[in-house]
Amino acid sequence: AVALKAQSAPSATADYAKLYATGAGTSTDPNVKLLLLGEGSDGASTITDSSTGGKSPSSATAETDTAQYKFGSSSILFERDNSDKITYADHADWDLDGEFSIDFWTGLYYTNADANTDGWEFAYGGSMTRIMFADAISDTNWHHVAITRDSSDVIRCYRDGAKKGSNATQASTYACTDLVFGVNGSSDYHDGWVDEFR
Repeated sequence: AVALKAQSAPSATADYAKLYATGAGTSTDPNVKLLLLGEGSDGASTITDSSTGGKSPSSATAETDTAQYKFGSSSILFERDNSDKITYADHADWDLDGEFSIDFWTGLYYTNADANTDGWEFAYGGSMTRIMFADAISDTNWHHVAITRDSSDVIRCYRDGAKKGSNATQASTYACTDLVFGVNGSSDYHDGWVDEFR
């Protein structure tokens, strides 16, 4: 899930705000490999990539929803009961090497948080390298999530500017085939909204 190859990873202090500051409409930054603003009419299954590459998904069962959004007038709704996901075909832009950051806003359907089992998972590659960052959210508010890797190959996760879980060190170049949003593996689906993914 390559969204943005950063020059340096953000800290939870001054640099954090730079991560999600975007202009209106599209991104002209060539380092932004995918930008999903979540804009569209209610119930639309067309998910638009507003990066300079303008990639189209190979399949999408998630849809835009005008009832909930962080910015603009809609967001992308993933419903667990519908097995919603978005798939993009293999592309060189999905291969992560060096420093990177991925960030998005999310709002959840549920509030039964469990610090022992809940969190953010960064899963990548054919063998599904998985790094789990423990984090329990006990509300349905919008939250900003960012996953970064710095020049020392340290991967961190932030929610609302605060670091979550333990750091991981991975020097691998993450190569993948299809890029899939909204499901971990084949059955663990996201249940809520995503806005401003990059």
